[in-house]
Amino acid sequence: VVKCRTLAKASAASEKLFPAQFDMSSSSNVHVSDPVYMLGFPTYRAETICFDSSKVNQLVDKFIHCTAYNNSGSSGGPLIDRFGNVIAILSRSHDPGDIGVYLSSDFIAPLLRRAEGALK
Repeated sequence: VVKCRTLAKASAASEKLFPAQFDMSSSSNVHVSDPVYMLGFPTYRAETICFDSSKVNQLVDKFIHCTAYNNSGSSGGPLIDRFGNVIAILSRSHDPGDIGVYLSSDFIAPLLRRAEGALK
């Protein structure tokens, strides 16, 4: 069963919705069996973010593998640790509900810094 919900923070004073923000954290502290949470943006559900929880199944080089349910269009979605930090980004999954392959934040962070520098 896919868990989907709109992810936003509401301002009590203005009733406006603001996107939630997450910090990126080092993936070097991630271990097999750690709880993780996947956020995805499926192509068939406009303005909805899908959420699933899982555990880390395997750590291989720059990849984190887990079985959080991934929908078509969820590539690029974050994998979040129990502290609310992004520890990886979904690269690919074989089939919905199968092993998701996530690029670790320790691999992604230098690429993001390099891209940021190129934009200046």
